[in-house]
Amino acid sequence: MKTKFISLVTAVGLMVTASGCSFHFAINDTSHNQDTTVTSEHSKSAPTEQSTTAPLNINTDKIEVTEPNLEFGQSEINLLQSYGLDESYLRKQYTFDKNNLKSPDNKAYILDRMCNSTDYFTTLQATYTKKEHQKINLTSYAIDRRIKKAKELCYTVSEVDNECVPAAYVCVDGDYHLKMLFDGEIKDKNTFKYEPPLANNYKVINKTTKLIQQPFSDKLEAVTKKPQANSFNNNDENIGKYVDVTKNIFIANGYPEPYFRRFDDICLIYSQEHYNPQSFAMDVMIDFSNWKIDSVDTNNSGNEIISISGKYHDRYINVDNTFKLQIEKQTGVIVSEQIFNSSGNIIEEYNTLNIIVDGEIESDIFDSINP
Repeated sequence: MKTKFISLVTAVGLMVTASGCSFHFAINDTSHNQDTTVTSEHSKSAPTEQSTTAPLNINTDKIEVTEPNLEFGQSEINLLQSYGLDESYLRKQYTFDKNNLKSPDNKAYILDRMCNSTDYFTTLQATYTKKEHQKINLTSYAIDRRIKKAKELCYTVSEVDNECVPAAYVCVDGDYHLKMLFDGEIKDKNTFKYEPPLANNYKVINKTTKLIQQPFSDKLEAVTKKPQANSFNNNDENIGKYVDVTKNIFIANGYPEPYFRRFDDICLIYSQEHYNPQSFAMDVMIDFSNWKIDSVDTNNSGNEIISISGKYHDRYINVDNTFKLQIEKQTGVIVSEQIFNSSGNIIEEYNTLNIIVDGEIESDIFDSINP
């Protein structure tokens, strides 16, 4: 059995305690130049300063997980053949060679992890920001794939009014989805003051963590009394799970396109592109000549972060862009991302404020979503 653990929590001038230790790890954040505290039970250093703000109520106990089994049998081969593909298209288990960053297999490894990230984590909790054309969203989510439950809260950030305004709320319980877009009195009552990650406190993260644990449960009955089937779970084949990422492409109008995309059985509205970045990978990175691996850095808790840079042509609006990307090596989950236009200006940016991979999740986070 193999155990994986990551915990990243934004901090400036303060220390957060977890498992009795603390140290620092820098995340690439060009907008805030923030410093980030990583907590891990493997550190031997004790914190030298206690935070004046209550620490995050996050259970950092690790769970045991196993790597996905990619030894496919005749049934998977038959499935491929039903789509006109032979056995050579079966998905492979790629390895990453840190001593040869230019290896094509390294790029295949990265593409596989980004397109199949949900195979490589069992639980995930994260808060991140996305800034796109001056619009900022702040999103917190939690996923437990063992019990097919997930929860997401998304806020629109108004830097002018210094407010976080609730935008959407999603609960998933197996095939049952509750999706709520906030407006009116509910939105007004749950708007709270926004303080940038650079601020010398944890109010934003504490607030969103609390809401993830007790997300407007008294408002659910006003949303719906009728269960909503999760249509994304109705495709039993999910052929994309079994296709080798390096062969899952064809050329259309001069550009590479994927044959198949995987269905995500959790399907949160906003967070999917954070924990399951296959759309970015398939749209931008399937052409290996357009990007390179810059470095692989190991943080103090032993987790490896891959830094990538590249270029691509956005044919939908006919512009050339460049990008910088950091992913967590084991899972392919985004740590940070910046998209630049031809003038070098950032037009889209992701920054992970906190993330825990394969930590035990408190059961009350997934409170009942049935009205």
